[in-house]
Amino acid sequence: MATTITHSIYYPSGSQAPNVPVVMQTAAESVDAAITAAKVHPMGHMGKTDGFQAITSLAKNTFSAAQILRGDVTFSNADDALVIGTTGIYRINFQVYATGDGAGTQKGIVYVGNTQIGIGTRYFKEAFTDTVSHGTGLYLLTAGDKVSLHSEHAGASLSSWGSTGYNGTYLEVEYIQP
Repeated sequence: MATTITHSIYYPSGSQAPNVPVVMQTAAESVDAAITAAKVHPMGHMGKTDGFQAITSLAKNTFSAAQILRGDVTFSNADDALVIGTTGIYRINFQVYATGDGAGTQKGIVYVGNTQIGIGTRYFKEAFTDTVSHGTGLYLLTAGDKVSLHSEHAGASLSSWGSTGYNGTYLEVEYIQP
């Protein structure tokens, strides 16, 4: 019996075609096996759900839970981080939401473990305003890496904020390729 190149799904050919019930069962089972073997695309999203977090210098954003975990990406509550399960290239997206009366420089910085990886933002927040900054980049992550988001508010006591996991500060990782 012949198979497709990409997923090795069986199909009848030549002298096997007259035995339709057996060939159809074999084909159905091979499709089922191919679907079962397919991996779920690893992805994780964690956002602030606990309101305000006062930050006056460089500090890790605290997250109480992840809103989306797919594939083998997990959430480490102890590390406030998304934990990578599959080694590969990931798209990392984040947003930092700053609020407070003061004005000052705001930074959002992505870390892997204790190392800043160069994906970040820097902007100035005016007094009595809320400011949102976004950052994105591609990075090769290894299974077991813990990805976290740090913020720095210089010049004023500001707060990182979020209430739904999506409307304020958040961090996402999405697997792109090996």
